[in-house]
Amino acid sequence: MANEKSCGVIIFTTVNNVRKYVIVRGVGIYQKYCGFPAGHMEPGETEQETALREVKEETGLDVVLLDGFRTVDEHFLAREGRPNDKKTNVYFLAEFHDQELVAQKSEVSEIALMDYEEALNSFEYEGSKRELTEAEEYLNKLAAYNVIRGYQMDFNGFVKDIRDNQWNVFGVEVYEDGVLTHSYGDTEENLHEVYSVTKSILSIAFGIAWDRGLIDPGRSVLSYMPAEKVAKLSEKQKETWETITIHRLLCMSVGDLPFRAEGESWLDFALSCPISNPQERTFNYSNINAYLVGVALTEVLGTDLGVFIEENIFAPLGITRFAYGRCPEGYFYGASRTRLTVHDFSKIGLMLYNGGVYEGKRILSEEYIRMATSSKQACREGGYGYFFWRYMDGFSMNGRLKQKCYILPSRKLIVTHLAEIEDTSPALKDSLEAHIMGL
Repeated sequence: MANEKSCGVIIFTTVNNVRKYVIVRGVGIYQKYCGFPAGHMEPGETEQETALREVKEETGLDVVLLDGFRTVDEHFLAREGRPNDKKTNVYFLAEFHDQELVAQKSEVSEIALMDYEEALNSFEYEGSKRELTEAEEYLNKLAAYNVIRGYQMDFNGFVKDIRDNQWNVFGVEVYEDGVLTHSYGDTEENLHEVYSVTKSILSIAFGIAWDRGLIDPGRSVLSYMPAEKVAKLSEKQKETWETITIHRLLCMSVGDLPFRAEGESWLDFALSCPISNPQERTFNYSNINAYLVGVALTEVLGTDLGVFIEENIFAPLGITRFAYGRCPEGYFYGASRTRLTVHDFSKIGLMLYNGGVYEGKRILSEEYIRMATSSKQACREGGYGYFFWRYMDGFSMNGRLKQKCYILPSRKLIVTHLAEIEDTSPALKDSLEAHIMGL
């Protein structure tokens, strides 16, 4: 079975207050099919690079991709007479203004601007209909986000949903323009697991070291590993890790790594992992990435990373009660195992919301926050930065059992909740978006 991959862009503009999509019609045997500008990836290209190149070639447009949107469709090529071969289509989202549409006649027989219903009816392929619908729904939510105070927040409605559904939510806080306006449950008494929020705390520690000129995300992982560990590696593993930068670890773009390290030496385990194509950049969520960044920070700081976080993050934020974990070799475990109160978790969000400042004291530079919270790697959830997730036009810190802090500067809003909910249902998020964000 052969696998193919194409990348493209769902492009829209506004004409007389109506959203219109760029729809292209193919040539030859594909002339009866309408779709979005897209094409096959070329060697060495990222998904975004392929998508932008295809848009330029097929439509003549220069566009900028919107953060937070990426949709994937997989199907077998039955209509091309290849029922055993699979194709993956990846689509991003972009808007254009005041540019002329120019069809590349060798690949596109016609370009049209269509509203949502017109575009939906032009498609024969169900995957295209689903992708368009996802884009339409996303843009409708984004439009709602941009209407500041265009809705009445219903915090009590959110709390009612928590109680009626018996969701295991420990506590919730809402900050409007940096001021705590709503709270529910246990926000200050008990410590709760935050799981992968630990990665975002690690990113902040990395940013402090970066601000001080101590570490470079563009350098090889091996340049920051203990020399005795590097000396034990095979030549093949040395060559593999020499090509992988700290940047790649921070944005989870190293393929083949298992989810977590094992054994008595997690560092030996991590550095011995076989990586079939170390130059390929693909989103692969692994705790090993955060673990190795933690080791690198420990080496460049020359001190215990846990103590560094206590002194440079927790103390300036007034966080006095906390817990965190370590690996068998004693390194701070930067992937998980941290415990905080809801209120102290919110303090981290407030510091980020205020551009790195908390109660008049600078902890982190605005430059690093912009860098770390912008999309560095496409993923199914939208976009991933340096251990931060993109969320709409803002970003979030996420734990695996619905631990969240949403930071939305354009809405002047921070929403924090800690929970322990095993199921993958989006019901809690849907309720929060409806009652707190007015979506």
